[in-house]
Amino acid sequence: MKLSTAILPTFSLLAVLSPLAVPGTVQAAEFEYEVDTVHSSVTFKVMRQEMNYAHGRFNDFSGKLVLDNRLEPESIKIDATVDMKSVDTSNKGRDRHLRKDDFFNAKKFQEARFVTKESKKVGDKRFELKGDMTFLGKTVPMTVEFVVGGTQRTEKGYAIGGETTFELKTTDFGMQPHPGLADTVSVTVSIFGVYKLPPVG
Repeated sequence: MKLSTAILPTFSLLAVLSPLAVPGTVQAAEFEYEVDTVHSSVTFKVMRQEMNYAHGRFNDFSGKLVLDNRLEPESIKIDATVDMKSVDTSNKGRDRHLRKDDFFNAKKFQEARFVTKESKKVGDKRFELKGDMTFLGKTVPMTVEFVVGGTQRTEKGYAIGGETTFELKTTDFGMQPHPGLADTVSVTVSIFGVYKLPPVG
């Protein structure tokens, strides 16, 4: 998923998106935040043998958030990408197997990506995000709920934290079923995004 996770390297500074003013109309500014991968994560769990969950994470991912207001947003859009080769289940042998053709086929489909198309506030700090999920080279519409933990202004700029947990059905993307392993994976993306203020002077 570069949450295209789901979830990290250093990113360049991102600027404010300033729409061109049109006479007689009012256009809202948008603010683009970079995902701080050190304080963010992309994790997953899947039921095995109908007994317990196997857990894992992706260590390499990137993304951005676009807000219409830095402290009290009414709209949040997320574009997140995950490097499938970075899967980590604390077992090197299993990780190698997951990268192979019958699972992630990571050599051919290196990335998974989620891109928000529509954003709607549905409650206090809760947003419904409708978008496209691309996994195994196939793009499927998906709706997720993103819950904002908080927003604040710091010395270096503005920050936002939040999380989404959603279910991804692997067979919807063309993966073949695996005996003893559920085809529905629970994915959690925890995001800390930063909008950096321009230097003074």
